[in-house]
Amino acid sequence: MKKESLEIAKIIVNPKNYRFDPVDTQDEAIDLMLIEKGKEIFNLAQHILEYGLDVAKSLRVLIQDNNYLLLDGNRRITAIKCLHDTTLIRDPLLKKKFDNLLKDFSGKLIQSVDSIVYDNEKEAARWIKIDHTGKNKGVGQDPWAAAGIDRFEQKFEGKTSPSIQLISFLEEKLGRKQIGRASCRERV
Repeated sequence: MKKESLEIAKIIVNPKNYRFDPVDTQDEAIDLMLIEKGKEIFNLAQHILEYGLDVAKSLRVLIQDNNYLLLDGNRRITAIKCLHDTTLIRDPLLKKKFDNLLKDFSGKLIQSVDSIVYDNEKEAARWIKIDHTGKNKGVGQDPWAAAGIDRFEQKFEGKTSPSIQLISFLEEKLGRKQIGRASCRERV
C-alpha cells in the first residue's frame, strides 16, 4: 500500500460498489449513484466546491488497467466527475442544478486527489468495513449522541438546541450545575 496523488480522469467509479447491485461500467455506476443519491451527490459537490476535500480522508483504490478502481470514495469522485462533466447527469433537473452551481463558481475544479493505492482488495477491506459498518465493538467510528451534536453545534455554529436551553434554564433557576451532565442531556 502506498499514498499517491491521482488524476480524477484516471479514477474509475466502482461498478461493483457495495452500496448498490453490481453494474458493468463506470457510466452505469455513476448513473445508479445519481438515481439513488442524486440530492446527496449534489450537496456533496456543493460542499466540495466550497471547502475542498477532507484531507484526513484519502480515497482507497486498486490499480486496474492503467487506471485506479475506487474501493472507497465513490460518492466523492462521482460528485467531482459530475462537476467536471455535467453531461454525465441524465436527470435534467439535477443537471441544471449542477450547471447553475458551476456558473456561480469562480475557482478551479479539483484535478487530483490523495489516494491510498492498495495491492489487493482484501488489504483495504478491513478499513472499509470499519468506516462503513458502525461502531464494530469500539473499533469503528462512534457517532455522537444528540447531546454531543448539540455541544459541538453550540460551540462552532452558535446553535443552542431546545434541550440545552432547557437545561441552562433549569440550572440557572435551581442553582445547580449537575443537570447538564451528558446523561441528563440525553434524557432531555
